[in-house]
Amino acid sequence: MANDPQFVVVLPPLGESITSGIVAAWHVRVGDRIVVDQTLVTVQTAKIAIDVPSPVAGQVVALIATVNSKVRVGDPLLRLG
Repeated sequence: MANDPQFVVVLPPLGESITSGIVAAWHVRVGDRIVVDQTLVTVQTAKIAIDVPSPVAGQVVALIATVNSKVRVGDPLLRLG
């Protein structure tokens, strides 16, 4: 993030056979300051609900995925500044 003022958080691998899920709930809003490992979003799969933590600290600039939208591993979820 040193040279790039924004960082895009993507849906990380969820498990060997899980490739996608549904955005169930956001735990942050645009403008929130977050810390590493803070829960950002809950993604519901066919088997389990997974809380996605932040890999970096920053401020939420934009929520890219919307509640009830389908996301695949690697899809952008939100942008941090």
